[in-house]
Amino acid sequence: MKKILLIVFLIIGLTLPSVLSFGAVRTVTGNEVTIAIDTTDTVAGCIIREAMPTSGLVVTSSSPNGAAYVPNSYLKWIISGSCPTQVTYSTTGSGTVTGKMTSNSIEQVIGGSGVIPSSTCTPTCPLADTICLGTTVTLDSCGGQTCNVVGTKMDEACAPVCTESWSCGSWTDCINEQKTRTCTDENNCGTIVSKPAETESCTIAPTCTDSVQNQDETGVDCGGSCATACVLPACSAECISSSTCQVGTCTFTVDTLKTEIGIAIEDSSLTTKFAKISKIAALLRLYFSLN
Repeated sequence: MKKILLIVFLIIGLTLPSVLSFGAVRTVTGNEVTIAIDTTDTVAGCIIREAMPTSGLVVTSSSPNGAAYVPNSYLKWIISGSCPTQVTYSTTGSGTVTGKMTSNSIEQVIGGSGVIPSSTCTPTCPLADTICLGTTVTLDSCGGQTCNVVGTKMDEACAPVCTESWSCGSWTDCINEQKTRTCTDENNCGTIVSKPAETESCTIAPTCTDSVQNQDETGVDCGGSCATACVLPACSAECISSSTCQVGTCTFTVDTLKTEIGIAIEDSSLTTKFAKISKIAALLRLYFSLN
């Protein structure tokens, strides 16, 4: 009986392949995962499958291309030709993965650590011909990256192609409630993202030399808080009552008032109806007071 069993074992040993030399070992470096594959005894391709945690870990890229990826489930390469010596993939987030490699209908557990720690990765910035708008954009392997210069063209190293450096002159006087200045980019970037304002609203403060009766002035640029005292005019055609002329200089008669009323009616310097009516009314009051 022992001889029979020995013969049977010998026959089985001859029909089975020797101990297979194939398998895979995982290496985790930050958010990069490399699976090194021993392809010594692999025949007719292989399958490499990584089981993903149900949350917290996202695969952003893989190599060779063509891997099937189902988020929160698995990442799988089905290779019909020669099995590669390694496969790689990148992730964001953190979590623990487990994997198996299958070849010749035999399955091997992928060795090595499956713990992918949370890490700060280096983002890939937009290319040089991409305009960055200064908000978070999902253009890199980190799941989003904030541009470091608003509106500036970026190169692959996240450095601005040109940094604006503006120099501005002095503001002009306030004219028509606006003042201006000229600003120049000393680096000649050709962009105006950080250009300072060159116009600004303003208000002209009243003065005693602005040719306007304002503030507490009792005349144009005189009286009140102004240093110059107002001098009332002597009695004339423009002075129609003693309250607006030098005291004691106005002496009117009926005939002179008639003349003044006629002059006022034809006076083209009184450009508004209100001014003309006001002057005529004052003259009429004086006229009737003498009758």
